[in-house]
Amino acid sequence: MSLLGMVTTTSLLEQASSEIIALSALHCAVMAAVPWFLLQNAIVSTELIEDGTPMSILGSSTLGLVTFGVALWVSVATGLDTQDVFRFRDDPTAIYLRSDGLFVLTLVWPAV
Repeated sequence: MSLLGMVTTTSLLEQASSEIIALSALHCAVMAAVPWFLLQNAIVSTELIEDGTPMSILGSSTLGLVTFGVALWVSVATGLDTQDVFRFRDDPTAIYLRSDGLFVLTLVWPAV
């Protein structure tokens, strides 16, 4: 995770390129999914769900992968400015890049 952060914040890649957008989207999706994998691991370690059962494996995989997929989709849509889904049509500030959904998925959602 820190390697992705290092690549996206340094000048290794050209800024505002599609490669940096893809890596930044991947970094945001990983940052959103990791806390849910850790939470599921903590639940399994307290023996509320037994280790190795299909319930423990499906629970961690499903929640983590859904969070990863949604965060990746929102990150790519925000980075490529194809986020018409997230805008209101009568909003006068719709021409500006808005990343409210990305903020919720990467900072607020893992904190819950």
